[in-house]
Amino acid sequence: MRHSMRHSSYRRSRSSDSSSMVVRKSDSGRHKWTALHWAAVRDRSVIVQLLLENRADVEAADKTGVTSLMLAAHYGRLAIMNVLVEKGADVEVEGEYGAALIRASMGGHKEVVQSLLGRGAKPSALDNKCGEMALHWAAERGHEGISELLLLHGGFLDAQDAFVETALHYAAGNGHGLVVEVPLRNRPNLLLQDKKGRTPQAYAEQNRHTNVSRILKE
Repeated sequence: MRHSMRHSSYRRSRSSDSSSMVVRKSDSGRHKWTALHWAAVRDRSVIVQLLLENRADVEAADKTGVTSLMLAAHYGRLAIMNVLVEKGADVEVEGEYGAALIRASMGGHKEVVQSLLGRGAKPSALDNKCGEMALHWAAERGHEGISELLLLHGGFLDAQDAFVETALHYAAGNGHGLVVEVPLRNRPNLLLQDKKGRTPQAYAEQNRHTNVSRILKE
């Protein structure tokens, strides 16, 4: 993870965090968003339909590679996301922070995640920033139900990202006890270490998450 373990909080601060991502008019100039991007973000399903009927490019991407589908997934716009997919949007196309499944997972939108998985989205796909899968993001953000869904659909439990960290490292480091229990039911390798030789147990202990540390010891 980006933040050093010396910090009491192990959460990363990112512009893509759905809880802090504010839509500003300046985004249209900075990111080169199309009308379809804006309609998806604003949850304007009628406008989305009109734009698509008038041949709006469903795969149009901004300068970071983000499509309307990715934004709909990030903000939990299930109905709009389904329309976009039905009109040909590719669920596997990757932009900043990866494909739509990763964005829905970081945003905590379980129904969107379920829909994407049903449409063939691959849990093994990596983001293009830190080599993380959707499971890493769900674990970091404390999304228990999404973590379970991803594992049921083939999410790789012991996958390590660019920092050589697993989803269990993320969950343990952030004190997400319920999320920690999800991978534990699938028998993860508890001895996997990050680049500095730290296990998920070490993360929990260093961040004083005693409940998580106790779960990992049982």
